[in-house]
Amino acid sequence: MPIISFPSAPSVNDTYSFNGKTWVFTGQGWNLATSGSINDVPIGNVTPATGNFTTVGATGNITTNQFFIGNGSQLTGITASGTLTVSNVAPVSPSAGDVWIAANTGVQFVYFSSGGNSQWAEMEADVSFSSTGGSSANIDLTAVASNIIPAANITYDIGNTSNRFRDIYLANSTIYLGDATISANGSNVVMGSAIIGNITNDSTGYMGLPVGNTAQRPVAPTAGMIRFNTSTNSPEWYDPIGNQWLNLSQGPQYNIEYLVIAGGGGGGSNFTAYDAGGGGGGAGGYRSSVQGESSGGGGNAESVLTVSSGVYTVTIGAGGAGAVTNAGGKGSNGSNSVFGSITSAGGGGGGSGGNGPTGSDFAAGASGGSGGGSTTYSTGTKSGGSGTANQGYNGGASVLPDYAGAGGGGAGAVGASNSGAAGGFGGNGVSSAINGTATTRAGGGGGGYRSGSGSNGGTGGGGAGGAMPGGNGTAGTQNTGGGGGGASGSPSNGALGGSGIVIIRYAGAQRGSGGTITSAGGYTIHTFTSSGTYTA
Repeated sequence: MPIISFPSAPSVNDTYSFNGKTWVFTGQGWNLATSGSINDVPIGNVTPATGNFTTVGATGNITTNQFFIGNGSQLTGITASGTLTVSNVAPVSPSAGDVWIAANTGVQFVYFSSGGNSQWAEMEADVSFSSTGGSSANIDLTAVASNIIPAANITYDIGNTSNRFRDIYLANSTIYLGDATISANGSNVVMGSAIIGNITNDSTGYMGLPVGNTAQRPVAPTAGMIRFNTSTNSPEWYDPIGNQWLNLSQGPQYNIEYLVIAGGGGGGSNFTAYDAGGGGGGAGGYRSSVQGESSGGGGNAESVLTVSSGVYTVTIGAGGAGAVTNAGGKGSNGSNSVFGSITSAGGGGGGSGGNGPTGSDFAAGASGGSGGGSTTYSTGTKSGGSGTANQGYNGGASVLPDYAGAGGGGAGAVGASNSGAAGGFGGNGVSSAINGTATTRAGGGGGGYRSGSGSNGGTGGGGAGGAMPGGNGTAGTQNTGGGGGGASGSPSNGALGGSGIVIIRYAGAQRGSGGTITSAGGYTIHTFTSSGTYTA
């Protein structure tokens, strides 16, 4: 209903119009300008020139659509029934026809009896009132046919802390709480976009989960879903990265592709006065589960590794030490590299040539991930060291008549035998793009020369063999698992093998920690060049 707002400082006979009606200020208040009649003859607005009428004589009816002003002491012949009461609360013992105006709200009521029922009924008014007071009367809103809108924004309340409404019955439309919304969707309650903020449950009872079997899992699950699975008799949660449901006690499971390369073997040297070349060190064992690539020794890629939450040990194998001239020993094997349950064997050391001590023989290359290259000595030739299946190839065999060293085996090829006084080349390594860039690793070390220039190490970090006179071998490249080059004659030493490396990758965003983390081609990659741990 409209709200009337009269001028604050009117003068006598000022008028005010609102909503199609006009009021006149009398000096005592605002009177609605309306027509009346005397003796049933309309006379319009009856107003004396000055002051008020003192006597109005009539033999018929005097009617007005507004009211009389005065104390009524001189009015005669007027009969009326009922009383008018203005108060905050309804009269205690009303009679039919009584009128009550609620002083605190301005609402008008008439008391009537009908069909044995007696009650106060609100009278339709042209003017709406607002009030902050309370009322003991019921407010009947059954005739409401429009929106209920307050007179001011963010000003009024429904109920208070001591007097609250009991139930609210709503359809499935929306409740707006500031910028948030609550609505109904069938039997479900939707809060905004179904994202609910932090919820604290201080109950000592329980919080129920959705219950169903495996076949009843959501068709299109999303991150954050949790339920109780009656097929497994266990609560479970949805892992969106692995696209799988897991028991609540399980961490996320996902597949890892790995490349584990051990340390390369050290190069061989010589013993006594013979100018013999030492054998090249074998490459470190090469194991790979990168699909579409291969492992060492001609093996296929291994199966991917499925991991769950936990800590996995990572060990980077060191390269084996090269043999020292006249010390009476061959090159040392490289150390193993480890990722969890995956172990790659260290490369075999290269053989040392010449006449060894009585009962000793250092000419044969040692077995390992890839075998070390052999060299000749006074009693004949020697076969190369054996490689480990699916990790690397054998080292090269030495041949007479000259005393040159054979190449160490690589992950991708057998080490070459010496050719006369020329040392044999190291076996080539294997290429992998696990980190997004194709890189060849685990080449064998070159054999040492008895004369001439040194032999090449295998591609993938194999060190070159030493050149005469008295040239040391070249070390294998670090973090490739390359074998160390063999020495050339006396006095010269075999070279150190290259250290190993561990690289793992998995699809998607980062899920674990450890090593140097990069990304390429949709994979997250962890590279370990030193020992540590991977936390899944």
